Amino acid sequence: KWLARVYHLPDAAAAALALGLVGGYPVGARMAAGLKREGRLDGREASALLCTAYGPSPTFLAGIGAMVFGNRKIGLVIWLALLLATLPVGFLAGRGLRRREREGESTPPPMQPLSGRFVGSVLSATRAMGVICGFTVAFAVLRQYLFLLPGEMGRFAAAFCEVSVGCMSAGEGGYGAALLLVTGCCSLGGVSVWMQNACFLRGSGISMEKFFLSRVLHLLFSLSLVLLFDRWLKMSEWAAVGVFSSFSEAVPAMGAGSAVSS
Repeated sequence: KWLARVYHLPDAAAAALALGLVGGYPVGARMAAGLKREGRLDGREASALLCTAYGPSPTFLAGIGAMVFGNRKIGLVIWLALLLATLPVGFLAGRGLRRREREGESTPPPMQPLSGRFVGSVLSATRAMGVICGFTVAFAVLRQYLFLLPGEMGRFAAAFCEVSVGCMSAGEGGYGAALLLVTGCCSLGGVSVWMQNACFLRGSGISMEKFFLSRVLHLLFSLSLVLLFDRWLKMSEWAAVGVFSSFSEAVPAMGAGSAVSS
């Protein structure tokens, strides 16, 4: 609950914050919408939560670290930079909110029997997985057409739309460019993740206007932090020798498939 208090959010937001930060997108958006519909968060609180509980999972970035840099530790340091960048962003997003000390200020919905909660959880998880898979398949088809755009336009368009493609394409450049590109792609999330967020927020009354502004701030903070970590930890020495020169041979066609799921 201390995490929620840092951002001036009610205690009801604590679990959503934790899961959104470590569970991968779009967990935070789904939980923010649920808490808003249950009346445990108001619109401003849910909007602030959406700005904070957003990011890739550490397992996703560990996999990207191994595939792009040849070392999982680099991916985990990037995840740490992204995590720390949420602190100033979340503080600014929650600025001016009056933190509710107890959840009792709003009336929670009546508790369902265990069997009903189990069935409801399974149905909810199935719908959520359907949404994520649907957008993943749709953008997998779309990016094949984006690659037909002339020059580098298609590559950048595909990277902007889908975070996995953006991260994997980072291996085609040098270490410094790859570090910044992976961090930037994971900070923003990409159009596919934004549309997943919008799908879960439908009918909840939560606006994404503040969310998009928070992405710009988070991008600046996360890039600054990852450069500081790189300078301090000498992360370039962790990268596998020759990993960038051999990356194009390991991945013959960028966008042929996502390496790992976020």
